[in-house]
Amino acid sequence: MNIADVVMKSRNVESFTNLLPVSSVTSEHAKALAGQKGYMALYTVDEMRDMFHLTDDIMENLYYGCGFTLFYYWDKSKVVFPCNNLLMANGGKDDKSAEIRDAVAHIKNKIASGNFNFILTALNDRMRIEYLKNLIDDGYDGAYDLFLNAYPLSDYGCSALGRDSVLKLRSIKTPEQAQATKRVLKSYPDTLTIYRGSGDESASLEETFSWTLDPAVAVFFATRFPSDRAKVYKATVKKDAVIEYFDGMEEEVIVFPDDIKEVEDFPFYGINWLNKVVEDGAIDGFWLYQRNADYDAVPFQMVSNLHGKSHAGRVLFMCMLLAFMKGLNLEDKEILIEAALYHDTGRCSDAEDNTHGAESAKMLQEAYPDTEPITLFLMEYHCRPDEEGYEFIEEHWTDKQDALRVKNLFDIFKDADGLDRVRLGNFELDMFQLRTEEARKLPQVAKITEEQLEI
Repeated sequence: MNIADVVMKSRNVESFTNLLPVSSVTSEHAKALAGQKGYMALYTVDEMRDMFHLTDDIMENLYYGCGFTLFYYWDKSKVVFPCNNLLMANGGKDDKSAEIRDAVAHIKNKIASGNFNFILTALNDRMRIEYLKNLIDDGYDGAYDLFLNAYPLSDYGCSALGRDSVLKLRSIKTPEQAQATKRVLKSYPDTLTIYRGSGDESASLEETFSWTLDPAVAVFFATRFPSDRAKVYKATVKKDAVIEYFDGMEEEVIVFPDDIKEVEDFPFYGINWLNKVVEDGAIDGFWLYQRNADYDAVPFQMVSNLHGKSHAGRVLFMCMLLAFMKGLNLEDKEILIEAALYHDTGRCSDAEDNTHGAESAKMLQEAYPDTEPITLFLMEYHCRPDEEGYEFIEEHWTDKQDALRVKNLFDIFKDADGLDRVRLGNFELDMFQLRTEEARKLPQVAKITEEQLEI
């Protein structure tokens, strides 16, 4: 099980609908069957009763979870809470029935005072949204405030609420709450461009309500789990149609599917595509180029996890993929390869620096005076604005075909370097900042490369 599997298990499996009554585990055989289905059923009902000194009225409300919570207490009403710690404290030697009754009474007092946040924060993502849905559907007056507080805590979208519940949620929004949303969106245009990352487990567009104003966020959600169906959607929506906006790092907007317009989709290549092009020779010679890099003659000026040999290797990998996709000849491919290997050698810090490319080019030229001028240009200008690079091309390659060739290599190289921004953490790769159509298909491949290519 990798980290993606762990996260998916945590967020997707455990639900009110699949909690297993402890009372149903009546034998060792039943315990074994429950374990095969993913439940952490450690005890039969008799073992539970004896070990924790539980009475029948408590037993009937105890459940096994199938995620990372062993026990839940749930009375089929609004009272629910994980009770692992309560049961396991002191080895189960205390009167656990009395302790659970005290906990139930405490939670009922919280509910009576309208403090549902106490319950919501204790539940996992999916159960939190399911509990919130029940409150919305029951017409609880404070449901919208609970939504504002609980929803940002969840890695589970509004699609879990369902169309009817979202409509009801929208209808119970007070004028004051509506004004608050308008205030945070005041500086935005009347028509918003919105994005959504989609993978294997994502809801369909007809069922989804969660979008973002930041395309880098969409790329993250599209690529965080391995998928051969990852894509980013781009669309528009009228600002007045936004149900809610959460102005945190994810810049999430909640919108009704019917209000979405001008939808475009941008599919990503995945592991199956990568395996195929590798078989077709896309990266033939990669390890040879990597091993033959002369870092004694052109040494890295600092040791860096962000801009060292591993980064150079991944940029090399992306350059070779893009060269293959573009059908470049060997000469142009080798220009990209050399630039990739040495482009950050002149760096002296991980901070933003638009001069290190020139220093890297200078070091390479001193070591190898016959270096191709295009290689030196790519290295020097990879860290400078595109416009400066295009101006330099126009000034130094006056032949139109030569200029187009150099511009193509410049765009490819900057995209190869840009794709490895996935190494910098969440929300760092904006695919719409990439210059080539081919590169916009590779964010998932870049993520796979960053996670699995050991250099």
